[in-house]
Amino acid sequence: APLADQQATLVIERDGKQQTITMVVGAKEIFGKKVGSLGITFEAIELPGLSFFKAIKRGIQTTNHWIYNTMYGYAHLFKKRDVSNMAGPIMILAMTIKSAAAGLKIFFIFLAIISVNLAVLNMIPLPILDGGQILFYGIEAIIRRPLPMRIREYIHLATWFAFIILFLYLSIQDITRIASPHIETFLRFIGWR
Repeated sequence: APLADQQATLVIERDGKQQTITMVVGAKEIFGKKVGSLGITFEAIELPGLSFFKAIKRGIQTTNHWIYNTMYGYAHLFKKRDVSNMAGPIMILAMTIKSAAAGLKIFFIFLAIISVNLAVLNMIPLPILDGGQILFYGIEAIIRRPLPMRIREYIHLATWFAFIILFLYLSIQDITRIASPHIETFLRFIGWR
């Protein structure tokens, strides 16, 4: 596969005739890695059906793939402290509507991906999540006594406060992403760009 910012040759077939196009592959940063980007999207096509056991096997493989990608994404988020690739509630709602408009199968795949993301997020050892509760019980099992309630309350409040700040930041980022093309068009229309 061509790397970012390198020249590539594409051979496409249109109406039974092949055409060769030479272009420079664009660049996009995903999880801190610079990857090639053509700036195009592909049409989703229906795949042939599978037998019952092959479908279960493919489902497990796909779920494991998304669990790995989600864990990698969260690890990158915590290592780099970079939330620019994260989507907030507004963008998730917009993508849900877009996937529903693309068809029932795409919508169900999108819901499955969201479910995997939420399951992995829930296992992060933060006190307001299930992973945090497991961590608390693990600490209490090691020290053989419950943690003081006051300490638990402070930790929970601090975590809730951090989540609210993140929620607000991601919401503002989502609104900016959704509105920026329209604002750019408006500024060009009135002659400011």
